[in-house]
Amino acid sequence: NVEAWSGKGLAQYDTEDVDGAIQSFRKALSIFDSYTEAQMGLAECLKKKGNNKEAIEYYKKVAESSSPDAAAAQQALEQLKN
Repeated sequence: NVEAWSGKGLAQYDTEDVDGAIQSFRKALSIFDSYTEAQMGLAECLKKKGNNKEAIEYYKKVAESSSPDAAAAQQALEQLKN
């Protein structure tokens, strides 16, 4: 389920398995494309890999949501634009 894939992605990110985390977050989003926890996690991974263009897309989705992560996503967007 979406929570399990997102949780796996978070665990992989925490252990520096960024590529594995990207796969897990993408799998979570294939199940439920508006799951903001997975969107935020994927954005963080993409930023870490230097894929800022795609990271910005996901940060925007989270920033425009009512997610508790919306403010952090907005801050990340501002940092990437500078």
